[in-house]
Amino acid sequence: MSVSELPPPSRREAALRHGHYYAAEARKTAHLYTSGSQEDALKLFARERAQFDEALAWLMSYQDDLEIDALLVAYAEATVYTGDLFYDMRRERIPQLEATLAAAQRMGNRRIIEERTLCNLGVPMLVSGISARPLRSSIGNSLPQHIEIEEVMGRF
Repeated sequence: MSVSELPPPSRREAALRHGHYYAAEARKTAHLYTSGSQEDALKLFARERAQFDEALAWLMSYQDDLEIDALLVAYAEATVYTGDLFYDMRRERIPQLEATLAAAQRMGNRRIIEERTLCNLGVPMLVSGISARPLRSSIGNSLPQHIEIEEVMGRF
């Protein structure tokens, strides 16, 4: 039986277990990458990419669930090094990070998470030539309501 054939509560639980497991795998890629084992990190990401993509697609389809929002932010954090290398910037990476930004905003006043997500989104936007597009921010007094990607990138 596939996950899509399960009743909604069971489907959600199965998808969350899948998402948590592959978020941990994505964190392994980040750890490998930052500890000097970039080749191993890229091999792991390549091997698990289909599972990462499935989990991300499911997470991005959900809204108004703080547990799922937190998991989506965790995926973005875990794939900050490898995601930009594997995903098409315009078609895949930017939509992933925009969904992550929306999730961070739904999570409430989490200034650090949202600011870091804006920074992560800034890299693919700059590479893709979309740097002038203003983004909405709900960080409050720490950033203006509309900011340019370059402003956030300059903070890190």
